[in-house]
Amino acid sequence: MSQSGTTASQASADLLPDSLFAWVFEATATGNAWGGWLVADSQDYALGATLVTAFGRYTITGEEERGLDLSALGLVEGDVRVEWYRDGATGQFLITRAGSGASAGLGGLGSEVDAVWTSSGWMPFGRGGAEQASVPTDMRFSWIFEADSGDRLWGTLLGSSLEYGVGDTLRTAFGRYRILSEEALAPGDPTLGARGEVRTTRYFDAGTRSEYATRSEGGAPSGGAGLGSELDQVWNGFGWVWVGQGGAQQADIQFSVYEWVFEANSGDRYEGSMFANALRHQAGDIIATGFGRYVILSESAYGAVEVVPDGTLYLKRYFDAGSATWLDSHGFSALRAPSTGRFLGNEEDQVWDGDNFDRVGRGGAWQADIERYSVYIWRFEADSGDRYEGSMFASSALHAKGDVITTAFGRYVIEDEFVYGTAEVVPDGTLYLKRYFDAGSATWIDSYGYSVLRAPSTGRFLGNEEDRVWDGDGFDRVGRGGAWQADVEGYSVYIWRFEANSGDRYDGSMFANAILHEKGDVITNGFGRYVIEDEYFYGTAEVVPDGTLYLKRYFDAATGSWTDSYGYSVLRAPSTGRFLGNEEDRIWDGDGFDRIGRGGALQSDLEGFSVYIWRFEADSGDRYDGSMFANATLHAKGDVITTGFGRYVIEDEYFYGAAEVVPDGTLYLKRYFDAATGSWTDSYGYSVLRGPSTGRFLGNEEDRVWDGDGFDSIGRGGALQSDFEGFSVFIWRFEADSGDRYEGSMFANAARHERGDTVTTAFGRYVIEDEYFYGAAEVVPDGTLYLKRYFDAGTSTWVESYGYSVLRGPSTGRFLGNEEDRVWDGDTFDNIGRGGALQSDFEGFSVFIWRFEADSGDRYEGSMFANAALHDRDDIITTAFGRYVIEDEYFYGTAAIVPDGTLYLKRYFDAGTSTWMDSYGYSVLRGPSTGRFLGNEEDRVWDGDSFDRIGRGGVWQADIEPFG
Repeated sequence: MSQSGTTASQASADLLPDSLFAWVFEATATGNAWGGWLVADSQDYALGATLVTAFGRYTITGEEERGLDLSALGLVEGDVRVEWYRDGATGQFLITRAGSGASAGLGGLGSEVDAVWTSSGWMPFGRGGAEQASVPTDMRFSWIFEADSGDRLWGTLLGSSLEYGVGDTLRTAFGRYRILSEEALAPGDPTLGARGEVRTTRYFDAGTRSEYATRSEGGAPSGGAGLGSELDQVWNGFGWVWVGQGGAQQADIQFSVYEWVFEANSGDRYEGSMFANALRHQAGDIIATGFGRYVILSESAYGAVEVVPDGTLYLKRYFDAGSATWLDSHGFSALRAPSTGRFLGNEEDQVWDGDNFDRVGRGGAWQADIERYSVYIWRFEADSGDRYEGSMFASSALHAKGDVITTAFGRYVIEDEFVYGTAEVVPDGTLYLKRYFDAGSATWIDSYGYSVLRAPSTGRFLGNEEDRVWDGDGFDRVGRGGAWQADVEGYSVYIWRFEANSGDRYDGSMFANAILHEKGDVITNGFGRYVIEDEYFYGTAEVVPDGTLYLKRYFDAATGSWTDSYGYSVLRAPSTGRFLGNEEDRIWDGDGFDRIGRGGALQSDLEGFSVYIWRFEADSGDRYDGSMFANATLHAKGDVITTGFGRYVIEDEYFYGAAEVVPDGTLYLKRYFDAATGSWTDSYGYSVLRGPSTGRFLGNEEDRVWDGDGFDSIGRGGALQSDFEGFSVFIWRFEADSGDRYEGSMFANAARHERGDTVTTAFGRYVIEDEYFYGAAEVVPDGTLYLKRYFDAGTSTWVESYGYSVLRGPSTGRFLGNEEDRVWDGDTFDNIGRGGALQSDFEGFSVFIWRFEADSGDRYEGSMFANAALHDRDDIITTAFGRYVIEDEYFYGTAAIVPDGTLYLKRYFDAGTSTWMDSYGYSVLRGPSTGRFLGNEEDRVWDGDSFDRIGRGGVWQADIEPFG
């Protein structure tokens, strides 16, 4: 297609009819697109015609024929308008600056120039795709800093997609940063922080060839101004040291402690540690000798201080494979000293082998041979069925687990063997006969020598053991391979119950000869029967007389209740009489003692009381509840008793027993429900005085409750009822017409507002966000207000009120429309409240990130703390020597933490040497530059042999001395 290039003067002479052509430009590489309309002769273009540029193509998508020349109407041929822009990467339609209401070019397609708004400011586009805008994407970059020393540091950086790409490098005076990867972050990503945020995760020290986690481990930012601002710490073995700032801070670790083991070909081994240069070994190293090998188990960085000579060795303990025994070395455990010799292969120490010291070490050339003893666990099984058991301390070579030694009366079995060690702590063959089993009584008995005297048996080695046990009336000798055996008498404890024909029953226990009864025996008489429930063999000692009885408790079938016997539960004594049929005790029947026992000849008849759980339901909707102690026959669960004001309901009944612990009919009125306020209140008598209500039996109960301003009597079958006052806590906000808002809470009568209520004033409106019913107590005056925080629309900032956050008190005034508090606006306090009549206007400050580009090619950069209205991102301020560019702006808040216009000149780039240098004032003194506001900044950098002043809008520049 042809391209119109008509100028305004030509248009006045061209009277051909014009058309408005709709067009679209589509960029080839990026997918960006924009479109609008064009004024041209109707004959110049056809629908669908295209125009290709180096960056994409235009397409005519529509035509409106006007039938006349439009120049008389102010629309000259070649006038290009842009109506929209779409970002190809995100699919977003972006706002154009000029819009279709203003010309973007007069030279036809390819002459248009406009701009779109992004988070980075206005970005130009047009000229046939020669200029294109894109939406910067928040990215997380992973990076490595490779120091010239060989050390390395890893971390992440939050920044714009326009800042870096994978493989990009950034050189400092101490090394270089390299971008390893990049990850796009969605706008709502919870890990998204401020651009420039740096985190550091791990550090590699070249001297020790080891990696270390940083102190933050990437869990918190270590810098906020991009690469070079990071500052973290690593542990060097004895303290935290700084790392970061482009290699200006590095760790230095020179010595290590090595844990090692020597594994001898014989199976023996020994282990220790060595203090040596960090370059000497590393974990996993293996060093072979003619007798075995060393293995480096671990390496721990110690530090730069050579606290003991390089190669110092500690041989700590030795393992003898023959005896499976570990022994501490004499030098390390007793003398607390290093071994003789330095470096592996020269270690030397000594261990005790049981009767003298053996030298060990020198790469396995010296090894130890240990003597050892075992503890044998044995038992003797007699042919009679009796058996006894014990232990023996003897040489480890004497027996093995499972050995059997036969005698004329039975056999010994070696049940287990435990290697003790090298020390002969008692004479070889020492025996302990611990306990004896009598087959006739199925009883185990501890031996007298072992359990009482705590001594070994007489004789040494199996076959010579001798001790004694109590057989019930004297000591019997046992041992000597079964030649001596015991015969034991025994007693049992019998658990029994008596089941009376009347349905009553009682139970207890009896101490008697083990052959008298068996479990399951039944003994019947004229009143019922005894049942032997269980038998527990007690032993050989007659600790109480044979046949002693304990009658423990009695069950009354009429009341379904158990009662403890007086003799057993109170006197802790046996019943009178011995052997079943002679038992006798007594129980309390409610008003006196009844005798029980003698095979059911003596039985009891109990009176009973219950605790009734009840509620009263008033016809008004109110209700109250409680409990009553009364005769068990008075009511049943589910009973309903009606009065002139409502009804009682018996919710449950719990049988208490025979004891009248409080007077019959005693009432407890526990709590009251007020239907109007939907709230429960504890009664005064029950919750405070901890006492029963006045009156006895239902219909006579009386107590009182607090209604909010006084006590109301309640009870007497609903004749006395209460009427509560109620208060709520209202959560509210005020929305000012100006866009400001503030919020708080109010304690007031529950009937005053409801959730969702709106109250309008001349300056805005109150909205009741929520209501929480509090109760009847007026804990603060009705209408008390708390104004908690204020939102300033101009700065989009929330500020807490002084009265609530500092004084912890309510605002002045009561009820909405009278609230008043104050907030700090940045330089003074502003009064706020009274239905929006009092509003605040905050001062706001920003941190501006800027750079100065000198005409010479040099540049320097920094930041400035100043009024948020002073600059915008991408502002350019030109001086006689170059220009300032505002790279970014971060709103800080209302506090002027440093003077307005404070400048930090951070680093300087010398074009002649392509070198970045940190400024002296910022990197060393940690202070701002002299002067305030751009054009007045001043600092200095080292040029190789002296300091050069830099700044003042490029008036002062540095010239770096290069070194070959």
